[in-house]
Amino acid sequence: HFGSSSKRRTAALIAPGGSPPSRRATLMPFLSDIRTMPSRQAARLMLVPLMLLATWAPPRALGAILMADGLAGIGDEPLAEAAKEATEDIDALPKFDLMIVIPSRARTDRERRLAVRETWAQYLNASAVNCTSCVSRTAKILFVVGKEDQEQNITEEAGQFGDLAELDDFKEPTSLTGATEMVQRSIRYALEHFRFNLLLKVDQSNWVFMDRLLEFLEDQHLFDINAMMPGVYVGNFASKDYASSSNESLSLKALTGSMAIPLYAKGGAYLLSPDLCEFIAGMGAASEDTSGAPKWGEDYGWAPVPRLVDLPNEDLSIGLWLQAVNHSKVEATIVGDDAGCSEERPLIDRVTGAAEMQQRWQSFVRQGSVCERSSHQLLQRGPESRAGFLHA
Repeated sequence: HFGSSSKRRTAALIAPGGSPPSRRATLMPFLSDIRTMPSRQAARLMLVPLMLLATWAPPRALGAILMADGLAGIGDEPLAEAAKEATEDIDALPKFDLMIVIPSRARTDRERRLAVRETWAQYLNASAVNCTSCVSRTAKILFVVGKEDQEQNITEEAGQFGDLAELDDFKEPTSLTGATEMVQRSIRYALEHFRFNLLLKVDQSNWVFMDRLLEFLEDQHLFDINAMMPGVYVGNFASKDYASSSNESLSLKALTGSMAIPLYAKGGAYLLSPDLCEFIAGMGAASEDTSGAPKWGEDYGWAPVPRLVDLPNEDLSIGLWLQAVNHSKVEATIVGDDAGCSEERPLIDRVTGAAEMQQRWQSFVRQGSVCERSSHQLLQRGPESRAGFLHA
């Protein structure tokens, strides 16, 4: 995470508009700072502006700018070598189209995790389920838990399933605001250990209809977002909050002086593009020491890191955090109750418990749908309805 003035100048470079000379003028103070930085940090900060500059200027002009500013080499390394070093770790990260993050509690939620693995996570199991949209895109499910005393159990579970991560610097939350910080740190973990086109955060009580979701994301072209465009925040924004005396409104009034609730995605599930994840991950968390370098990281500046405020409602916190960030909201059918079989065909709904998840999946195994139907209805649909999602 970089918070120096050089990073802010990088952001200025990315802003559209202006003639090539003005862009070059904007670049010059940034390049001056780059010369004084360690090679690894300089290379990281240079990647985006150099790629952008390459689109504005011919190769000879680009080379002339770099030579004029003494940037043919940074420190003891050539620029190309420094850039290569900075990208080696990034290129080594596993890459997925969809990253699914599920905050969890190590001991008390083990049954829930097993239920998810044995039910809707099986949409991604090509040997068991014939889900065309699931095959065309890559997805990774990741449970994230806080620091736990009985680490051996977590280590064994992580080794067995390969989908569990433990936060080394954050204990399991004991309050609602702690749960909000857990979400922020889970997003940060995903960003630091994986590359992805979209991140889906869901609760353990959510049921994700992977076939419906992936078809929706394809139809909306959300996997193909241009990195130069504003990010996207996908969720259920249509539902309204009428309870002005709710805890959420009271918490907001204490912070902002207003009881107005910002627009946010409801239902415990939402999707974020990587830039919005970067914003959330890069801000300080409530319990962190954000006093700047070196505690926040040797590449960071001397100034303290801003903190994101945690509200008791984690979903509302996300909406509040993103208010000042340029992005587009995309409406998706995500509901907060058991409505998977309703006519609106939600992408994600909510199931009461692990037993209900198992019952729903058993229905899917029997008849190719989570919705219970009578034998008469099943026969009317024909034999393909049973084989549509399941391999023989």
